[in-house]
Amino acid sequence: MILEGIVTTLDADGSVHIAAMGPEVSDGFDHFVLRPYQTSRTYANLRRARQGVLHVTDDVELMAQAAIGHFEQPPRHRAAPVIQGAILETACRWFAFEVESIDDRSPRAVLPCRVVAEGKLRDFLGFNRARHAVVEAAILATRLPLLPLKAVCNELQRLAPVVEKTGGPAERRAFALLHTFVTARRMLCVQAPSRIHFGMFSFGHAGRQFGGVGVMVAQPALRLVIDPAEQWEAAGPRADDMAAYARRCCEAWGYDTLPPCRLQLEEMPRRHVGLGSGTQLAFAVAAGLRAWYRQQPLSPEELAHITGRGRRSAVGTYGFVHGGLIVESGRLPDDVLGPLEHRLEVPAAWRFVLVTCRECQGLSGVDEQQAFAALPPVSAAVRQELLDEVAQRLLPALRAGDCRAFGESLYRYGRTAGECFAAVQGGPYNGPEVTQLVDEIRTLGVPGVGQSSWGPTVFCVVENQEAAERLQRELLSRSPPRPLDIVISPPDNRGAVVTRGTSDEVKD
Repeated sequence: MILEGIVTTLDADGSVHIAAMGPEVSDGFDHFVLRPYQTSRTYANLRRARQGVLHVTDDVELMAQAAIGHFEQPPRHRAAPVIQGAILETACRWFAFEVESIDDRSPRAVLPCRVVAEGKLRDFLGFNRARHAVVEAAILATRLPLLPLKAVCNELQRLAPVVEKTGGPAERRAFALLHTFVTARRMLCVQAPSRIHFGMFSFGHAGRQFGGVGVMVAQPALRLVIDPAEQWEAAGPRADDMAAYARRCCEAWGYDTLPPCRLQLEEMPRRHVGLGSGTQLAFAVAAGLRAWYRQQPLSPEELAHITGRGRRSAVGTYGFVHGGLIVESGRLPDDVLGPLEHRLEVPAAWRFVLVTCRECQGLSGVDEQQAFAALPPVSAAVRQELLDEVAQRLLPALRAGDCRAFGESLYRYGRTAGECFAAVQGGPYNGPEVTQLVDEIRTLGVPGVGQSSWGPTVFCVVENQEAAERLQRELLSRSPPRPLDIVISPPDNRGAVVTRGTSDEVKD
């Protein structure tokens, strides 16, 4: 028999996590089986601690709140005996349990549990039609990622008169909470920053490969919108790529079909200009669908593994999650990602000026693979020179907020790292136009100039918005005029943001 109940577990920091769950119970109630999704916090907590408390209650308002994870005030609770757990004081009965084994061969893990202590808090009053309707509505709310929104709304419309006719104030409040939760699900948006890559530490030899330094900037941004729909759809530019990433995610999470929603890419940086737009798109799809299913956010390693991105540079991967300036040390053959060595915030007043020739693009895909195959290995001496530049000058300048010293170090680092690609580029920068642009910006008194990844985007860092606008005017006024796109951007120190509706940031 499936019993609709509430399970409490403890997070790693000791806080109480509350979730509506339906265990399989036996008549004696000394054992039962939980089947949480492996992506849930309940599963993570039970896998770590193997203890929790199952509650039986006729308080459908509490059940509704637990189903959607929305509590205006934390429910009163006390410590459980025998185990490390929490008892909800408004429940009827509680059963402290220990997990006997874990079968994680399917997306919904199978956890046989043994009751080690139990108690009664009050009598079970019972259910009427209104309470049954609220429970059904709560179950529907948890199925939103899998069911069309219209179907769920139609079912709520059918249940509403039952609650109104046979329910009391608590049942009406619970149903209104669930109705608001469902009807508010109109849109989910992922906004991701762009990645500037300063250059890699090394490649072509044994030991750690690639690594390097980069920074996340707020503009140009990527904006992905996910709307409820009758069936799956990816629309607009990069629709095939979005569908491919969505399929990878759903397969990894154990879903047989793509969810009933529509993905639309509203904004995206230009492709193949050195801003990491492909990686950010892959991660935006993964993060958006993760929020759609109301699961915990993915770690950088999980993002990289599911999408297949970050195989060389991990700067954009860590930057998507954390923002700021990223230093990663490079990956070993069995690593999903190179370790994150440093993550520092960049002063909010600083500005990055991105200058891109409209007629040029950098290497990607097969061309990039062939280029790496043709490059000679980076020597140990050059690798050490790059590491010393970062540790001894670049990072100290950033910590001190010294933009000019940071810029000078950035230029030295980028030029040295760029020389490692001279066999393909013809020099430290990708072609004569980029080289000329770097030199020209330096002559204007801006020390911090470099090429992002393979280019053709040239970036520079200045102290404030006024200095950025002055540089922009200088470049656009040069004769003869050139087809340049110039973007002025603040640093991004928070990474990608997922919001529901128009402004509520996802905290799931």
